[in-house]
Amino acid sequence: MIFDRDESLAGVSGHSDGVSRVVLRADMHVHSNASRGAATALLGFLGVSECYSEPERVYAQARTRGMDLVCLTDHDTIDGAMELVDRGFDDVIVGEEITTRFPEDGCVLHVLVWGLTPEQHEVIEILGLRDDVYALAQWIEEERLAHSLAHPLYAQNGALSQWHIERCVLMFRAFEGINGAHARVLNKSINTYLDRLDEAGIAAIEDAHGLVSLYPDARGIARTGGSDDHGLLNIGRTWTEARVKARERDRASAFLEAVRRGKCIAKGSHGTTRVLAHQITRVGIACAAERSCGDRANLGLSADAWDVAKAVAASAGVALEERSKRKSHEMPVEMGGFGKFGWSILNRMLESAADHMPEMEIKYPDLHERLQTNRWTDGAALAMHERVGRCGEELFEKIVQTHAMDALMAMHMNDTDELVRSLQSCAGALVSQLPYCIAMYYQNRERRFAHLMSRSHADRPMRMCLVTDTLGDVNGVARFIENLATHAHAHDLDLTVLTCVDSETAARNEVFELPNVRNIVPALTLPMPGYGDLKLHLPSTVQLMHQIEMIEPDVIHMSTPGPVGLHGLMASKLFHVPLVATYHTDFPAYIERMWQHPLARGVAEQMMRAVHAPCDRVMVRSSAYVPLVEKLGVRTDRIVRIRPGVDVDLFDPAYRSQKHWNTLNRTCGCDLRESSIKVLYAGRVSVEKNLQLLEQVWERVRVMCTVRGIDAQLIVAGDGPYRQEMERRLAGSDAQFVGFISGEMLSRVYASSDVFVFPSVTDTLGQVVLEAQASGLPAVVTDQGGPSDVVSHNDTGYVLAAEVDVWVDHVFGLICDALVRQRMGTSARASMVSMSIERSLDGFWYEHDHVVRAQRRADELRWNIRDTDAQTQEDSVTA
Repeated sequence: MIFDRDESLAGVSGHSDGVSRVVLRADMHVHSNASRGAATALLGFLGVSECYSEPERVYAQARTRGMDLVCLTDHDTIDGAMELVDRGFDDVIVGEEITTRFPEDGCVLHVLVWGLTPEQHEVIEILGLRDDVYALAQWIEEERLAHSLAHPLYAQNGALSQWHIERCVLMFRAFEGINGAHARVLNKSINTYLDRLDEAGIAAIEDAHGLVSLYPDARGIARTGGSDDHGLLNIGRTWTEARVKARERDRASAFLEAVRRGKCIAKGSHGTTRVLAHQITRVGIACAAERSCGDRANLGLSADAWDVAKAVAASAGVALEERSKRKSHEMPVEMGGFGKFGWSILNRMLESAADHMPEMEIKYPDLHERLQTNRWTDGAALAMHERVGRCGEELFEKIVQTHAMDALMAMHMNDTDELVRSLQSCAGALVSQLPYCIAMYYQNRERRFAHLMSRSHADRPMRMCLVTDTLGDVNGVARFIENLATHAHAHDLDLTVLTCVDSETAARNEVFELPNVRNIVPALTLPMPGYGDLKLHLPSTVQLMHQIEMIEPDVIHMSTPGPVGLHGLMASKLFHVPLVATYHTDFPAYIERMWQHPLARGVAEQMMRAVHAPCDRVMVRSSAYVPLVEKLGVRTDRIVRIRPGVDVDLFDPAYRSQKHWNTLNRTCGCDLRESSIKVLYAGRVSVEKNLQLLEQVWERVRVMCTVRGIDAQLIVAGDGPYRQEMERRLAGSDAQFVGFISGEMLSRVYASSDVFVFPSVTDTLGQVVLEAQASGLPAVVTDQGGPSDVVSHNDTGYVLAAEVDVWVDHVFGLICDALVRQRMGTSARASMVSMSIERSLDGFWYEHDHVVRAQRRADELRWNIRDTDAQTQEDSVTA
């Protein structure tokens, strides 16, 4: 459709006439209970309407917050606004949020239209304008109605692209510049895009689409502002401002004329995840209150749960009354998808919250004061978004901590009833976080589209967020991440590492002092199954997700498949960013060895499949694990091998010193002799490292050395759950256990030893093997797993079958032959020099950057992104 320039608003503009003017403000996007649709599919399933706000309460809050005019824009109806008009409320603007579509592909838009009469509202239906956005825009212009394209970058049905936005530029005089429920990035991006559109840019759009603007003489696209409030929380916090003549008798008409002519500006606050989550929460509470009709018995709520329910409802500005105090004809209705089971879960959570309510009232007195109905006009407690958010997070953590420990105790005592009750309480607490997860999803769904539209990320370096369950621990994964964080900080790479460890671990490790490392205090700490000396730290979901959201990453890296890592997987879905993972640890093999059960490996493989199959890339530490990752459902073209890397300065033969052993004897209580040939194992002392093989090998090698008169000792550097048992088994075999060591002392232990042994068959790389070789030691490893990739057989060490006889022959041979040890050690050092940690980390970063660039190219095709400014410049040069 081509718009005729002669039918446009050419010539209509403001001018200075010496008449005094006043500024009027109105929140131009507000809903009432006349909007009865469902805001999301989930709420629709639960039978929850999108708004329960009474029109008179909307009016009162808007006035209290300084709005000169009160506007209602319900979805496809004017009933809410007309109720205020019919009841004689002053300064009311009748508006409507009209749902319309592009006839070509069904792309849905919402258009705010103000100043409607009931007859005009009926015409919209009669003419079928909801099915044709071109006809709607033409009709709006003919009726000379003030209007604005609502939340322009929000894709209602997933079909929105730059093609649609460009056509909207030609059809509408104003766009919503600040939507108080949507994220700042969406508002900022559309404003940036519109600010770039000069006359030449609009002309280029006209040429590209074969259309003519309805408003060719307008000086750019005007902006309006509205809170998009659905819950009596944010009305009047975002608004539209316009100047009118001071003596205008009909202020609403004068204001709308200024808006229609584009003489207005948008002001106020942007939306956040908390703002949207609290709106969803308020709507849910209002729905529950409406449906329950105050029948506590019907809901199955105990007296304590009912008291908390009333307080929670009051925090949202909803009054719950006992059924006896309500009208006799009001009866409970069906609870939709929530059901009786849902209410039993809620009851348990509310009872749990009751134990902590007195403490919360003391700590948050300002929120407690807002529970009074006389404070609701200016917004209930839930409108204090940051305070409520912190209070809710703290209460959530207390409930989970209490009942998770109760569940563990019930399992220990075999108390099934208490276990069920505790799990119900935890489940209820988790359900309370659902509004935040929903809000995060919708606040970030169009983030990539918004960045492309505004070109805000066109030249910005990649930003990565790495989530890990291990940092500051004694393992190769933790060391790799420490190296990465240090490298990124030194080279100004935009990396943030998020983890969750206890304060003691964070205090004793220097890596936590780096500005790009953030620690989330655990909401709950549990013992690690199978590892008595390790703890499983569970983060607060909302806190961790909030941190990731604030980072605004281009890519998320999941380093471990534990609680923190799984949050990274969830964040990639909620924030719509690519996900890369590293298969650092062969958990199925570990679990099989620890639990010795035929089903253990299968269950672990299914879990790893669920975690890794959705990833855009999966990195492996060695080629040996490519087939295994393929079996997890990851396509071959998505598997990338990380180049091995080691700090060749920290691990260097120059640290060799036989006198060092005396120092170690004093600190570790060992009996290490300077003259002995030392066979070193470094790493975690646990069953999955196949240390039973090393025990058998050393017992036989020790006997052979004694017969030959060779002084040899086994050194075990590291700690773990198997250490005590291993010490018992090797008692009397001259095996020395030095425990956990790090830093320069570890470097000296490596360099001052003679042979390195690593019997593991489950390691994906074996960082200690690299460190030992860099220190000039020949390494003996198995032919299973990653270590076989970094040891050259007969050159830098031996790659052997995991058989006792074979290992005995080769380890004893190295002990006996100093020349072979020297030759292999020299070759080992030379082979590691080319595997610097810097090259490994640069390759790691490059692979992520490649994923991000590929995602951007795919997005540009998906959303039909083209650079209008660049096209305009190209046309000018051609002309």
